[in-house]
Amino acid sequence: MAFSPDIDTDPFVLPVAAETEQLAQGDCWQPENLPGKDLLESYELSSLAFKGVIGLPGSYWALVEAPDTSIHRVGVGRVLGNNRGRVDSISQHTLSITEHLPDGLGCWQVRNVRLALNNN
Repeated sequence: MAFSPDIDTDPFVLPVAAETEQLAQGDCWQPENLPGKDLLESYELSSLAFKGVIGLPGSYWALVEAPDTSIHRVGVGRVLGNNRGRVDSISQHTLSITEHLPDGLGCWQVRNVRLALNNN
């Protein structure tokens, strides 16, 4: 027996009722003062490699390699990846990042990510 849908909808268009409901809420989280575009924001976070640290404990700088093999010195507060991930902390072995992900409906979600030291 062949499947025959009762309604003809586009799977890539949000139904009007859901769109109206989301916009009517108006209480979803929005990021405040996201910084302007940074060079490292043009790359996927997964394509960046945490290669090392410089500095003293408590005041580290991370060394991050971009896909073009350039090395960048990154401090706390710098933005990485195309999901606008802000560097929260740097240790000898990890780089902690908070990403801001748009949900496609005008709201944003927050995701915490850690990059581990990659000495390859």
